[in-house]
Amino acid sequence: MFGNVRTSLITEPAVRFQSKADFSEYFQKSEAMKQEFYRRYGGKESALALLQKTILTFPPSSPSRSSITAPSLDYGLNYTAKRFIHALVAKQPLVFSFGGYSITVGRGNYFNQSYPLVLESILRDTVKSLGIPHLEVRNAAIGGIPSFPYGWCLKNFLGEDSDAVSWDFSMNEGDNADGLESYVRHALSMNNKSPMFIMYGASSRSRRQLLQQYVDSGSALDPIVINYDKSIVSTYVSQPEAERPVGFQQWESWGSPPGCPGQSSWHLKLKEHEFIGWMLAMYFLSAMDFAVQKIVTSTVALTEQPQRVHLPRPITLNENDKDDTITSLVYGVPKDESSNNHWAMTHVSCKTSFQHSIQGQLDDIVVSGVVQLPDDLDPAVTAQDVSTYASGWVMDVGELERKTKRQLVPYDGLGYIDKKTALYGIPESGTLSLWLPLLPGGEMSPNSLVVCEVNEKRGDSECNMEQDLTFVVGGITSPRVSYLKRTGMAYLGKVICVNVAIPKNISITPRPKHLRKKTSRSSDNALDDKMDIHGITVDITVTGKHVTYKNGACSISHVIWEELK
Repeated sequence: MFGNVRTSLITEPAVRFQSKADFSEYFQKSEAMKQEFYRRYGGKESALALLQKTILTFPPSSPSRSSITAPSLDYGLNYTAKRFIHALVAKQPLVFSFGGYSITVGRGNYFNQSYPLVLESILRDTVKSLGIPHLEVRNAAIGGIPSFPYGWCLKNFLGEDSDAVSWDFSMNEGDNADGLESYVRHALSMNNKSPMFIMYGASSRSRRQLLQQYVDSGSALDPIVINYDKSIVSTYVSQPEAERPVGFQQWESWGSPPGCPGQSSWHLKLKEHEFIGWMLAMYFLSAMDFAVQKIVTSTVALTEQPQRVHLPRPITLNENDKDDTITSLVYGVPKDESSNNHWAMTHVSCKTSFQHSIQGQLDDIVVSGVVQLPDDLDPAVTAQDVSTYASGWVMDVGELERKTKRQLVPYDGLGYIDKKTALYGIPESGTLSLWLPLLPGGEMSPNSLVVCEVNEKRGDSECNMEQDLTFVVGGITSPRVSYLKRTGMAYLGKVICVNVAIPKNISITPRPKHLRKKTSRSSDNALDDKMDIHGITVDITVTGKHVTYKNGACSISHVIWEELK
């Protein structure tokens, strides 16, 4: 058994009776990594103490235990080690995917200096020496966003093949844990591997307790928390520069040229990113050591295949605003009507215009109403005028996003790939027509359609999605459009998503012939033109007469819908 994960036996391929000699290259690279780690952070004893403080794991709670302490790093490594064994057995690459916002993006530094990509550069060759084909680390963080709608679109941004998934939204969501819980549930249900969960930021006791409860229920197998705090390194960085270990030298320097955007007090400097990257790398190296030990001491072929875990009843279900209209979209549904303890997520589809997404782009479902701009035009640099908006909805960015991106032009963008593009419209833009494909036999949940805008506050006269947009779903005007005021669905006080009620007796229509063929990698979205696909039309019109290009047009950046079978 793999925790609460069932395993199935296979005959081939399998790791069978390998000896230490078979891992000679791995041992060499592993030892070199360890020695470099010790050199950077003050010697073996000091470096391991820092690792203990920075990477927190979660042993199962005992009945007498009432609080979470900093546990031994040994716990959880057994589960993480099995992820490495599975990749080795199946000859599949390992994929670690990082979500979050500006801290994880690496603002103030070059993108390749962000801690996820530092982790990749440190660990890549050692993973390959173990016999795993490849390590891929995806940094899909986007500056200035909340947990949702991002959490509904994890497959879009992180990919369905992720072995590990991260969350970094702590600065925006206070001490609350309900936004995190929904994100965790979607992450654990991404694929049959039930990805490892990585949380950045340990300051919230309620969020740490939530992860502990998921471990105790058997739903989260090997979560870790990146507990980075300046107090952890204060002893070292307060020393004279020449006396510091090399990893703490030039601690106050940014990775990007002086004066670059993003060099703010709440962002991490270059050596801080390197510190976190090394701490994560050493955790994973320890898991790899466990994996090798298990392989060389096993008397049978290792053939474990991890599969999806059951989810517990939502812990924060009674702590939110009791808005039941999208409970299943947030938390899932009970898997067994006779028991309320085993839950599963429903089928959730997402289309987004935010970049960089691996699959499920918003323009996949656009039927009509969008202005065709030149392919080489970058809306983050070139602004459109009101006459363009009068011709249809426009793929554009907000003024704050454009200002930020323009400041990066002299530095070639610092390598960042995130961009908050959206379809913008005013009353003169006319109707934006979308078509949402349904799975064969699928039926859209009555309260499952969610539409989100860009999280950029532009003033009191900007578009109000609840009042200034009319939604016609399946040929019938939606009877209710309401903002979703939940933790994790607002940014700096701005609520950005609305729930669009599905009218009764809507029409289900075949896929429009002129809708372009899907090119997404997702099996749900890569629909062949010859397939008999049916779906629902959604027509969106700006009907608020006060909405103008100058005051703040309406924007559509995410469309999410849930199906029940």
